[in-house]
Amino acid sequence: MPTQTFQNKIVLVGVTAPGIDGLITPFDCAPPKGDMSVHTTMTSNVLQSNFFHPFPPGGWVMLFLLGRPGLYWAIAVVLLDN
Repeated sequence: MPTQTFQNKIVLVGVTAPGIDGLITPFDCAPPKGDMSVHTTMTSNVLQSNFFHPFPPGGWVMLFLLGRPGLYWAIAVVLLDN
């Protein structure tokens, strides 16, 4: 392959075969994703300046106050109806 093919490119080399170096994630699907999907996602996020941002001040308080009734309802439906 000519060297011009990789000029001004980012090349990530790793294992992508299913069952090798499997990584279990909350968004898991069959077959499990390998570590290369994590590295490619991180590289893409850095190149696009797409970073995680912390909650604004007071955000956790609002999440707690608004999420608590929904959590209580979910617990009541799942645990008490069975």
